[in-house]
Amino acid sequence: MLADESVAVAKGLQGDPALEPEDIENCIHYLLKFYTRARSPAIAQSIARHLELLAEHPLFEASGNQRCDYLRMRNHWRWLSELKPSGVGA
Repeated sequence: MLADESVAVAKGLQGDPALEPEDIENCIHYLLKFYTRARSPAIAQSIARHLELLAEHPLFEASGNQRCDYLRMRNHWRWLSELKPSGVGA
């Protein structure tokens, strides 16, 4: 149930134009902690989306290289979201 709750929280934050970059970063930190306990593809996908939201946020103060780093991390989390959970289909 906890994985569903974290994804619901994350989905509730997506697309909110009032979100500050710090709010998005806090959500990413929460999702990362949660992912260590419940390695869910849905959580990985949410992390990827939040990394993208942060990198593209107009108020996010980062260099071009830092934004690229966030987008590279997004790609990694997208890849993780496509993996089957271990032990499934083996």
